[in-house]
Amino acid sequence: MPQIIPVTDLEDTEGITELCRRSREPVFLTRDGYGALVLMEIGHYEKLAAASSLAGDILDAEKEAEGKETLADAGETLMGLRRKYEDGLFG
Repeated sequence: MPQIIPVTDLEDTEGITELCRRSREPVFLTRDGYGALVLMEIGHYEKLAAASSLAGDILDAEKEAEGKETLADAGETLMGLRRKYEDGLFG
């Protein structure tokens, strides 16, 4: 369940910090009864940012793939890369 608190509660920085750690969800701050800010523990934020970035990369790849008639086979591509780098290291 989301935590919703008034912005005036920011005076209790230790309590807010603990609330963010415990909830593992965003904490919503209100001002005059309306949403104003969102706080969250930094580790949780970093995970959300990484997931969002990955989702964007996947969407970009899907759009790129839609414009191509044929796609490369993943296995063949990996074998080609392996040969290229093994030849470079041991050739």
